[in-house]
Amino acid sequence: MKIFKETLKRIHENTNNNFHFDNLDWTTQVWINELCNVIDRRLKQPEIKFQKLHDDVDVPKYMTPGSAGMDIRVSSKSDNILVKAGDIKVFDTGLKMSIPEGYEAQIRSRSGLAVKGICVVNSPGTIDSDYRGEIRIAIINNSYNHVVIRNHERIAQIIITRVSQPNIKVVDSLDETERNDGGFGSTGV
Repeated sequence: MKIFKETLKRIHENTNNNFHFDNLDWTTQVWINELCNVIDRRLKQPEIKFQKLHDDVDVPKYMTPGSAGMDIRVSSKSDNILVKAGDIKVFDTGLKMSIPEGYEAQIRSRSGLAVKGICVVNSPGTIDSDYRGEIRIAIINNSYNHVVIRNHERIAQIIITRVSQPNIKVVDSLDETERNDGGFGSTGV
């Protein structure tokens, strides 16, 4: 809103003080206010809070300025955890988090581990805004080799995304589309 108001102020100054928001018709004022709200939502970054469950925990962080996800690490009492081929293990992170309403945290596989067959089981996993328990990550070893995961190793990544809870309506039929019920492979190979 502040940026847009500054823009309006500049327009006002550049039009020899002849531009006044109040002189705009009601529809334009509503449109400008809605635009301001959209801009505010897009510019405002959510605040994500982490609670360390013990001192020897690494808080997730973005590894590069352009990273979409924060890397999250294992926090274990053991130095090395064996994940046998085909096994699923759940890893503690030693962290809890608070996510604002209207957002979720997605837990996704890290590409460097995924190419080795180490993936998040339910990728992307979801952490809801009202969850306050420890972040735990289920990993599957899809490779043919046993893998050792070390304490403090980057095991997954967290991506913060907006979510909505739409209104649900049950209807007798749905609108038709060109595709309709064409599913798997219906658009070609």
